[in-house]
Amino acid sequence: HGDGSRTKVMPDGNTYRWTLRAEGGWNQPVRVPQPEPEPGAPGSDRDVNGKKWQPPPGSIQHGDGSRTKVMPDGNTYRWTLRAEGGWNQPVRVPQPEPEPGAPGSDRDVNGKKWQPPPGSIQHGDGSRT
Repeated sequence: HGDGSRTKVMPDGNTYRWTLRAEGGWNQPVRVPQPEPEPGAPGSDRDVNGKKWQPPPGSIQHGDGSRTKVMPDGNTYRWTLRAEGGWNQPVRVPQPEPEPGAPGSDRDVNGKKWQPPPGSIQHGDGSRT
């Protein structure tokens, strides 16, 4: 730095600054405050409206302290705890592909994609007979 001070990011993630004394020695290091991330940004504990992230009522608690909930759109979201006790931004949990032949699968029990047979007639709604 132009003033002769020095900074270092420590293993705990905090940054400390050392400043020179007039006689040439060093002052005790001081922790440099970190700016809070913008609401909704990665690392923020608040949504874009500034409200703290909170798992919704009816979410299921897991052994690691996280909570999950299946939302009305069918997606499952997971909330994890921060070290200081707040909640991280929820993340969407990927759903496994259904087994071939199971409801929701696009494949038959042999793993082949469902196909209407040749010569079938397409209807106005997109179905075939």
